Amino acid sequence: NTGRCAPQNCFACLGKQVTPEGVSLTPALKGPFEELLWKYNENKVAEYRAGDGINVFGQFKGRATLNTKTGQLMVRDLRKADSGRYTAEVLMSGTMQDSSFDVKVIDAVTRPTVQCEQRDSVGILRCHSEGEMGQYRWEGPNDLLRNWTDQPIELQVSSSDSAYTCVVKNPVSEESSETFPAEHCFKGEHLTCVLLQRPSGAAHCMRRNSRRNGRSPEMYMYTCTYTFFTVTGSSHVMVEDTSALVIPVLVVRLTCDTPGCAEFTL
Repeated sequence: NTGRCAPQNCFACLGKQVTPEGVSLTPALKGPFEELLWKYNENKVAEYRAGDGINVFGQFKGRATLNTKTGQLMVRDLRKADSGRYTAEVLMSGTMQDSSFDVKVIDAVTRPTVQCEQRDSVGILRCHSEGEMGQYRWEGPNDLLRNWTDQPIELQVSSSDSAYTCVVKNPVSEESSETFPAEHCFKGEHLTCVLLQRPSGAAHCMRRNSRRNGRSPEMYMYTCTYTFFTVTGSSHVMVEDTSALVIPVLVVRLTCDTPGCAEFTL
């Protein structure tokens, strides 16, 4: 995880170390310092006076350290209650100066999960992740939807031979989902075609159950489209389980219009 810290603005990750030591705030001032006081809102965090050493106060005891040469304040084991304005008041050469940061401690995003809803012949992919200030994008074929959005975007898929990944980030973290095969989106049975004889090219077409806990598939009528590779165009035919379909060429592509059916090339 990385923090985003600059004068006036800093994001830090809840419960995790932003750097090996913690989140650090360094005033835009250079020492040597005669006096140095860090305040959280109006409360003291850490104070240094030349010759008197360092004192740490309140909720920051045991979690904050102060570098008296650079003025850097380091805070470990961040909490939501640590969000707020941090101000360094520095006395140098008899002149008081200050430098401030607005710190927001936020949760890292969780690893996103992908779910799919089948609508007719289209699958709708949805991405979910916990965390604040999340931005989302999909990764898939042809660099699909590479732009970040502030809200999750539903992704429509119609081909079962692709795979997609949801990526989520915020100012302190970034996570990617497991790759989601589009074929998992379609719950219908697949049409499997095997060439039985040549040269007539008769194809025996039967349905296999894809994800129904091994139950025997029921009888359905499928509307399938086959396209001849040697002829431009296509035609439609009704295909039922165990029925034979005579195809006048040896190579044919069958695409089932029923949700869940995949493409097979013989």
